Amino acid sequence: MLGATASAVWLTDEARELVHALKYRGFTQVAETMADSMARYVRRPDADVLAPVALGRRRLRSRGYNQSVLICRKLSQLWRIPSAEHLLARTRETKSQTELTPDERRDNVARAFVAESPAKPDETRVIVIDDVLTTGATLCAAAAAVSTAGWRDVTAITFARAMPLETKVLLS
Repeated sequence: MLGATASAVWLTDEARELVHALKYRGFTQVAETMADSMARYVRRPDADVLAPVALGRRRLRSRGYNQSVLICRKLSQLWRIPSAEHLLARTRETKSQTELTPDERRDNVARAFVAESPAKPDETRVIVIDDVLTTGATLCAAAAAVSTAGWRDVTAITFARAMPLETKVLLS
């Protein structure tokens, strides 16, 4: 299952604007900025591979790219850790998570991923890469697939993380 998670920044209005520019407005160069922030603010982990969260075929076709793959490619260069872009695959299309409750998010992505087994017996450490961590439902579902495939040490790193309510209240 999923071990530690780390994020470069809190999901502030500014970070959300970057995420939306990448995901919904086609500004793919923003992925490099996100990866630069991740490399700067998250300690380089010990890992055998980086694995981006997979998109469903329909969403990939409509968007034209997977934002997690773009982030992962740049992060792979910065950290000199190989990117395994096809390690994770979606087994089915899922609804957008944006308007779902935490329980609905978990149900939506449950068993939505499959993963490739490690290519070498000594490859056991994988880091799942995504743009945003909100409830953790997507990352947990992806990590479950990776663990089932035989990876023993599964962690995750994202560009942004949703702020806990207590933190939002303190900052407002």
